[in-house]
Amino acid sequence: RTSTERELYYQLEPTGYFKNAATHAKSVQGLGEFLQCSRESLGLTCTGKGMVAGCVQFQYTPDGPWVDLSELPPAEAVKYLGGDRDRIRRLGLKLMARDVFLIEKDAVFQGMVNDRFFDIWPCTLICAKGFPDFVSRFFLKKLLQDEYPDLRVQFIGDHNPSAKLMFMMWKFGSFSSNTESHMLAVHELRLLGA
Repeated sequence: RTSTERELYYQLEPTGYFKNAATHAKSVQGLGEFLQCSRESLGLTCTGKGMVAGCVQFQYTPDGPWVDLSELPPAEAVKYLGGDRDRIRRLGLKLMARDVFLIEKDAVFQGMVNDRFFDIWPCTLICAKGFPDFVSRFFLKKLLQDEYPDLRVQFIGDHNPSAKLMFMMWKFGSFSSNTESHMLAVHELRLLGA
C-alpha cells in the first residue's frame, strides 16, 4: 500500500506522535536517510502538480497510440504529470524540439499554451506551479538522462528571491540533505528571467 506524505500525516495526527506537519516531514526524511532508501521505497508517493505542453508526444501503454500535444487545441494540449513515478517511468516520450522551458507561473504557462508559443519557437513547456514538485523534477531528469541528454533547459521566472529559490531547486536539488533530491538536479539549467 502506498500513500502520500500528507495522507500519512493525517492518519498519524490523532496519535500525537508529531507536533505538526513540518516535524512529520523531517521525521520521514530522517527515516529515509537512516535506512538509505527513497520515499518510494517507504511506500510514500507525492502529490504531483506538474504540467507539460508543446512539442512532445506521449504513449501511455507500450502498444498504444502516440498523442502529440502540439496538435491538440489549447484546452486539451496540457498533460498533467500526476504523482506516480512508476507511471512516468513507463511513459513513452518523443520530443520534437531541443528546447525545454521551465515556467515558474501557472498563468504564464497557460498563456504560452493558449498563444501556442511552441508553434513559433519549437519547444516543450513544463510548469510545476511554483516550487517544483518531486514528480516534475523526476520527469525532467528522465528526459535528460534517458531520452534526450542534449536538451537546452531554461527557466523563465520573476526577478525576485522566491523565483531564484525555485531556479536553484531545479538546478541543484532541494536544500534538504535528501540524496534522492540531489539526484534530480539539472545542472545544465540556465536562467532566462522575466
